[in-house]
Amino acid sequence: MAHMDKSLAALLRRFDEMHAKTTSGHDGDDKKDAKQDDKKEESFDDNAYGADTEVEDKDPIHRRLRHNRRGMGGHRRHKVHGNDDAFSKIKFKIPPFDGKYDPDAYITWEIAVDQKFACHEFPEATRVRAATSEFTDFASVWWIEHGKKNPNNMPQTWDALKWVMRARFVPSYYARDLLHKLQQLRQGTKSVEEYYQELQMGMLRCQIEEGEEPATARFVGGLNREIQDIVEYKDYNSITKCFHIACKAEREVQGQRAARSNVSAGKSAPWQ
Repeated sequence: MAHMDKSLAALLRRFDEMHAKTTSGHDGDDKKDAKQDDKKEESFDDNAYGADTEVEDKDPIHRRLRHNRRGMGGHRRHKVHGNDDAFSKIKFKIPPFDGKYDPDAYITWEIAVDQKFACHEFPEATRVRAATSEFTDFASVWWIEHGKKNPNNMPQTWDALKWVMRARFVPSYYARDLLHKLQQLRQGTKSVEEYYQELQMGMLRCQIEEGEEPATARFVGGLNREIQDIVEYKDYNSITKCFHIACKAEREVQGQRAARSNVSAGKSAPWQ
């Protein structure tokens, strides 16, 4: 009986030793795996931070901060891509058109929509749908009726839509009146800047596209005579340059008038 007890005790000790070695082996493997994971993580972190690593490795504080970031799950650095289309985030809204029989209102709306499409590089394929989506009141009624009457001849481009709308909302006499007004336009009591802007708007509304020489000749021909005489002796190669010279000539003429006014006032003053 005693012999059996000794054998059983020896067997239990043997079993305990085997169990201890197995546990120790697993612990070693776990530590080894943890070290390998740390190395991989450090390698990934070094690659992610690039040039920053050299500076951080020289400073123990930076290394500690980097270690803390990894512990908090912040070891990955997310790449921020540049926004290649920042302009697309600007609010884009087409002005509404109510369809009132007002040629000036329609032309103003058309010019505004033209500018929106051009600035935002709006695709031609969807311009008609975008513009007509902003029709209100009578304009929406007219568009529906136009579709019923011309189901197979609906405008597919923005230019075609403008042609159809001008035929409906801009009478033929309006274009003739605009052109006549433009041909008769003179500076008069307006400033050079006011005259220039009115001339440019008139040409835009009449859909007149002129070269630099005829456009400049039209502008100079409508200036007041005193300013025109000064401009004609200057060199310019564009209407914009001519406009700048005319503004300077206007200030010169105003100065001359002020000087003559002061002289006249001095002559008329009574002797004391």
